[in-house]
Amino acid sequence: MFNPKSLTVLFVLSCQASAPTPDATSASPAEAASNENSIAQAPGKAAPGVTSDCANYATITSGSYEYINNMWARDKVVGAFEQCLISRQTDSKTELGWTWSWPGFDPLGFGYPEIVFGWKPWSDKSTDQRLPIRVDAVQRLAVRYAIETESTGKDSLAPAIWLTTSGEANRANALTISAEIVVWLDYPDGAAPIGALIGKEQVEGVAYEVWHKPNHGDKGNGQGWDLYYFKAPERGRQGTLHFHAFLAHMLGQRRIRPDHFVASVELGSELMGGSGTTWVREFEVDVARVEGSPRTSSN
Repeated sequence: MFNPKSLTVLFVLSCQASAPTPDATSASPAEAASNENSIAQAPGKAAPGVTSDCANYATITSGSYEYINNMWARDKVVGAFEQCLISRQTDSKTELGWTWSWPGFDPLGFGYPEIVFGWKPWSDKSTDQRLPIRVDAVQRLAVRYAIETESTGKDSLAPAIWLTTSGEANRANALTISAEIVVWLDYPDGAAPIGALIGKEQVEGVAYEVWHKPNHGDKGNGQGWDLYYFKAPERGRQGTLHFHAFLAHMLGQRRIRPDHFVASVELGSELMGGSGTTWVREFEVDVARVEGSPRTSSN
């Protein structure tokens, strides 16, 4: 039997984020067992004034943001489990988040509850008309976030952007994916991203570990995409992340193309085991386009 504390943890955000969306009404044998036994209960749903939706891929829309209860690997679990989107009223506003209870431990994770802004390549529409946007048309792409999490076990916080070869967002088309860029904001001790360590590189004066895995995942044609991780030297769950600075850095390194598109901005929790509750105190994406920049697809 292995000891999870001594295991080098490999997280695969892209696998979690890119899993095809099944019918939310269909239950796997593992989920059915969870519902029947009612042994596991996500802790946050029982709090006073909290409402919940625990269906796989349940979605709550809040303006230009979609909260998705992504249980991409629920069939791997042994035992009862539960993961839910939650909401409550606080200070005259609706606050959203997620809560979970996953038995055991899996280094690749069981679920990835997330917020999506823009066009996820497996979706048939964008949540906001400002995305997709050409890489060379991005003047500003910033994420302001404040995330509150109480948990036992192992979980991480990682925003990401998807890059595609096309700016068309009227149908699902994973074949257009060219790259995925992930920034680890918080992670368990001893965590190491998937891929190979390129080295440490400066983005806005911060030295990130940069990891790369070429040909990652499967777009549906047996081919993958370039996956990059930027692992922050200090962990935190509140601040502003300038994705435009990461794009500029990647362009300077010739790792991405200026005529490709930023399709979506996402933020979620990678859940490897244990239980907990996350409330999203703040999440806002700020997009500014270079004046006169092209808007057409590169196809």
